Amino acid sequence: MQTPSQPHLNRFGRLADFFGLKRNLVILLVAIFIIGAGEELWMRFVPKYLQAVGATVFIIGLYDALRTLLGAIYAYPGGVFVDLWGHRRALSYSTWSQSRATRWCCWFRIGPA
Repeated sequence: MQTPSQPHLNRFGRLADFFGLKRNLVILLVAIFIIGAGEELWMRFVPKYLQAVGATVFIIGLYDALRTLLGAIYAYPGGVFVDLWGHRRALSYSTWSQSRATRWCCWFRIGPA
């Protein structure tokens, strides 16, 4: 039974309240899902591309092993940063450092912008 102080929530509102979903969190989750889906669309073709450019089966297997290993190891420092700094600061620093790394790689590849 509802009390007068509780607002009437529809099914989605009750579900969002149960899981503790807030608007900004849902936007972030949707963005991460879309980026991850886009990345996985082309990542599936990398072994085929490596085969087309002449890589051996050993090199293709090594590529996949390194990708899996780095994906597993990458989560631990991220968890430490989140525990130390909090979610917002860790996400801001991660975004900033990845943009700097991308700029650095592009600078060495094509020269200063």
